[in-house]
Amino acid sequence: MNYPRLLSGESRKFDEFLPVYNWYYPASVDSNDALGIHQVGDYLDRHLIDTPASRAIYVHIPFCETICSFCPFSRGRYKASEQIDMYCDALISEIRIKSRIEALTKVPIRAIFFGGGTPSLMGARNLRRVITTLTESFDLSSLEEFSFEMEVKSVDEEIVHAAFECGVTHPRFGLQTFDPRLRELYGLTASLDQIYRAAELLRTQFPFPSFDILYGSPGQTIEEFEADIDEAVSLGIANIDFYPLNNFSVQKALYNYATANGLGSVTGEMKFEMNQLLRSRIAKYGYHPHNGHGYFKCWPDDPNFSQVVSDEYSFVYHEHVYGEPDADFIGFGNSAISVLPGVVLVNAKSREIYADSYGQAGEPNVSSASFCDSLWQARTVSMCLAYHGKTRKDSCDWNIVPAETIQALINLINEDLVIENEKEFALTRNGWNWYANVMFHLLPSREKQALFEHLQSRLAMRPWVASFVGIKARTASRPTMKTA
Repeated sequence: MNYPRLLSGESRKFDEFLPVYNWYYPASVDSNDALGIHQVGDYLDRHLIDTPASRAIYVHIPFCETICSFCPFSRGRYKASEQIDMYCDALISEIRIKSRIEALTKVPIRAIFFGGGTPSLMGARNLRRVITTLTESFDLSSLEEFSFEMEVKSVDEEIVHAAFECGVTHPRFGLQTFDPRLRELYGLTASLDQIYRAAELLRTQFPFPSFDILYGSPGQTIEEFEADIDEAVSLGIANIDFYPLNNFSVQKALYNYATANGLGSVTGEMKFEMNQLLRSRIAKYGYHPHNGHGYFKCWPDDPNFSQVVSDEYSFVYHEHVYGEPDADFIGFGNSAISVLPGVVLVNAKSREIYADSYGQAGEPNVSSASFCDSLWQARTVSMCLAYHGKTRKDSCDWNIVPAETIQALINLINEDLVIENEKEFALTRNGWNWYANVMFHLLPSREKQALFEHLQSRLAMRPWVASFVGIKARTASRPTMKTA
């Protein structure tokens, strides 16, 4: 597997399609430490390099009724309500402990995201308990957005009322596809009638409901994808996220199903073409991109429609995760990640270990890592510009941004993938087509190396993935990278 190379003067701008489409930043760090939770405050005092103006909160709920074959996230099958009660007890304990760390509480919270798993399985009572604890523990006076993921089978009047009462503004559900064959491939068990009922209930109760559609599945035809686009639009929901299937993250069940049924994988080039089709077709319905995956319904005569990325709507949580300047996020729950200026915190991956440690008198452990200011400054260029389509010139300290990232930006400008004006850098329409490769191209060398090694380790642990990735693995030609 090679690094994608920018091709000078060519109509095709990169020689490889990156096999992943989003990732956490940074992937490389300067040091790693295992800490007890009560040591985190001192660790942050030593290693934080800045205090951001805005913060987001992520809460992980790792329970599912159905295990989808494409999902890479930490989750497990739901068995009994007692499991969820115990897990929510642990969440509340973690929130209360972290609320005593000044570095985590002195920044106002602008967005909350409950992800999973299936947060709607936590039920109305537990949702109210956790939200009450967050409200008591953090400054929510600047809260603009509260996202809450739901599985359509668990969407009912009780959870909808509780979510609305707790301040949820952005309920989200994973629709993925309307096609019966693809729904079987993904292991989805909700009926289309349940989807339509859930969509109508959420659309009438909340200002910004949204749902996900996957594309680039084994055996998926252009006609099937077009039908999914048309049917998705017909639900009348203004926010839709379209994600290409991440071949590195699929479960063995999907691979086995595709192999048994003679379905070939979809290459990076095919997904690129499907993305082009998506943007052309959905624009006819008045939808316009607002980030790397999201589309928002605008009026065709809206000035935003002439822009590459709409200014009319922004997914605030992703502003914090994907490099918006002066913004960070903290996570709660098993496997949850916190990324702050100069520091990464990661909770225990196992939900059982997480729940037991916070439910007992013992000291819960947190994996902690520090990273340098140049990586933090490069984040705005590498992540924000590519994922959100633009970044302000005054958003970072250009004296600290690695020279290689600045040179990569100049190269993109020379190839008409990025343009600049007095105040900002922005992707061109063709740059937007290649946004994932642009994001990777702008990474400092050490980040490229760390991400490359992660992908290689995935191939080593799961060799069957090699036949599913959109590019061919060529480990013998691995390039040598310099460390920034």
